[in-house]
Amino acid sequence: MKKCISILLFIIMMAGCSSQNSTDFSGQGKSIVLTQSEQEWIREHPFILCAPDPDFPPAEFFNASGEYKGLVADYLGLILKRMGLEPKIVKLEGWSEVLTHAREKKIDLVTAASKTSQRQIFLDFTEPFVELPAVIIARQQVDRELTLEKLKGMKVAVVREYAAHDYIVLNYPYLDLDIVPDIQTGLRKVSFGIVDAMVVNIASASYYIEKGTITNLKVAGESGFTYKLCFAPRKDWPVLTRILNKGLASLSSDEKYEIYSKWIRLERSPIFSKKILIFLIGFIGVIFLLIAMVIGWNRSLRAVVEEKTKELKKEVVKHEQAKQTITESENRYRGMFEHTKSGVIIYKAVKDGKDFIVLDSNKSAKRIDQLENKEIIGKSILNVFPGIQNFGLITIFQKVWKTGVPGHFPSAFYKDNRIQGWRDYFVYKLPSNEIVTVYSDETDRIVAEKALRESEEKLAGIINSTNDHMVMLDEELNILWANHTSKNAFGDDLENKKCYEAFAGLHQPCDGCVAEKCFREGHMQEREINLKKENGLRYDFWETTNAVSLNQKGLPKTIVTIFRDITQRKALAAEAMRAGHLASIGELAAGVAHEINNPINSVINLAQLILNENKKKGEQNDIALRMINEGSRIADIVSSLLSFAKDKKGSKMELNIKDVLAETFALTEAQIVKSGIILDVDLPSDLPMIFGHMQQIQQVFLNLINNARFALNHKSFTKESLKTIKIKGCVEKVMKHTYLRIVFEDNGPGIPDRLIDRVMDPFFTTKPGGQGTGLGLSISHGIISGHKGKMKIESLEGEFTRVIIDFPMEGRS
Repeated sequence: MKKCISILLFIIMMAGCSSQNSTDFSGQGKSIVLTQSEQEWIREHPFILCAPDPDFPPAEFFNASGEYKGLVADYLGLILKRMGLEPKIVKLEGWSEVLTHAREKKIDLVTAASKTSQRQIFLDFTEPFVELPAVIIARQQVDRELTLEKLKGMKVAVVREYAAHDYIVLNYPYLDLDIVPDIQTGLRKVSFGIVDAMVVNIASASYYIEKGTITNLKVAGESGFTYKLCFAPRKDWPVLTRILNKGLASLSSDEKYEIYSKWIRLERSPIFSKKILIFLIGFIGVIFLLIAMVIGWNRSLRAVVEEKTKELKKEVVKHEQAKQTITESENRYRGMFEHTKSGVIIYKAVKDGKDFIVLDSNKSAKRIDQLENKEIIGKSILNVFPGIQNFGLITIFQKVWKTGVPGHFPSAFYKDNRIQGWRDYFVYKLPSNEIVTVYSDETDRIVAEKALRESEEKLAGIINSTNDHMVMLDEELNILWANHTSKNAFGDDLENKKCYEAFAGLHQPCDGCVAEKCFREGHMQEREINLKKENGLRYDFWETTNAVSLNQKGLPKTIVTIFRDITQRKALAAEAMRAGHLASIGELAAGVAHEINNPINSVINLAQLILNENKKKGEQNDIALRMINEGSRIADIVSSLLSFAKDKKGSKMELNIKDVLAETFALTEAQIVKSGIILDVDLPSDLPMIFGHMQQIQQVFLNLINNARFALNHKSFTKESLKTIKIKGCVEKVMKHTYLRIVFEDNGPGIPDRLIDRVMDPFFTTKPGGQGTGLGLSISHGIISGHKGKMKIESLEGEFTRVIIDFPMEGRS
């Protein structure tokens, strides 16, 4: 049987590779002609990360020493050596992991793979160099030929993500598949009767039969599918595919034969066929008979005795061979029994199935349950496992022993005075009426699952208890998930709705949608937005959007959007601004009164002069003119004060920064002059306009000038030094953005380093009690931020304080 399989494999493989010999490079040992671009590619990529299937003998596998071996390994080594490429073999756990690494481009080459539509998405393929038919493997007891159609209603094992798996799912979706991680696992399941059959390539099946691992299996039929093995480079490396195809074409027939004969044992047929041998034996027998008749009866009798002796010797030899075969079979099963990762214990039923005696156990059982064979063989299961009766496994034993139907005892917690842990059992009945348990220790898995579940529950509790509104969106802006806060505010049926429908009541995305921008640009986005909750009231939110998972292009596939309610915060800020506004007006009252008082006195005095000098001509017009000027001064001061006190909810407009400063100077000029402060103003004539609220920006400038004046008045100056406030304007570029920069600088006492980070905090002030609210800089910072600008403070204690304000120029109109 083994000889037939080997010869069949050789014929199939030679046929599968015949197409390679029909190319332009079919000549034996022909040198490989590479283009200049291919040679350049090899120089740039001297190492190729190669991932084989770790369990696909004799095509490819890793031996006990971890070395990459097999027919494909020899092909690959020979071709890459000729190309000047060095393979870097990556050993992975299984075929599924090989394909996962290939999808993620963590490897450069899958060493042997059949071309399928699913794999062509991320892999390229050379011409096939080996063809292996997939056959149906079943137990020896199966007495009929099987096909895939006849497997309906049977349990069929197939290796996960093998080409045969894809073929069956596509063409025979009704089959009941048992997906296994590797070939050996599937063959064992067939051997133990867990599944009815397995679809596997004939080479691997014969390999395990040849190695003597499993002996109760046979080829029960053909599947109609053939593995056409190719080298499979990354999809984005087509040049490697061309290079490998040229390497395959360069192999001579002798080289191919040498590789095949190394891994597929080919035995020569005997010189004479059975019929010829029988004929010769008969012919010789006739001659011997004639000789015997001539020599006589005695010689004839001697020949008959010798013939019988030979037959007896043959029988003895056959008996010894059968004995050796049985011994080898026992050794194979013992090897499987001892080295499987699952614990295996064999029992004998006694007392009509009420008790079970231990007959044998493997090394894994010793490891899992801390058992020694010499201590448990011959003992009752009730003594070996005192807690088994309450555990419930005995009931499964009795059911399987009576019915012969395999049973499964799902994961449960076992405990006695010696051991404890989670166990999962499969129970089978052997033809010898013995009961076999195959079980595993699930403690680590269940503990890990419990920890993961608790972690998920804890995370869900944190997310659902936060006051922030959180939702997850896909690329179509569908709401995939929402926390309790969001559902309480906007309704329980948020899932599967569009975010703009659920939150804004729109039929298309909002203007300036930060979610779309996040999907498009791939980084976090923020903005302020006003939304209407389910109670009908509108609230202000600060919306932050960031990626959760990425697609193959590195852009977000899903995002999380967090809405933080800032309605109350904005109300408090507005209240603080109003308080600051009133405080500023109160501070100005003294200056305004002073400014009004002087012109009034002048008007009175000038009026008196008019009465006294009424008769003097020429002076009356001059006095009248002076009266008009003083009156105009009063009007300007009052106008500025009224303008500052107006409501600030009006719309923004284009502003000339010089006009804003002029209005501010009109309100502060008297105090500045009185304090002996020099204003050094440097505003170029070509400064661009800004877009903003006149009164708000004037409030900022007024606050900064008053702060500078207060600081200068509380510093001692020598006769040589002067109190100075410098105001400078210019255009600056910061991080590719253009700003109009206004700098206020005074040479006052400065701000200590320990306080510099707190000066813009609400209600923080360095002024003596009763002389400041601590709101000025906080309000000013809020106003500049509301204009999408920036405000920062620089200071050196004892030297200066500098306030820098940047107004954005983009989108100002």
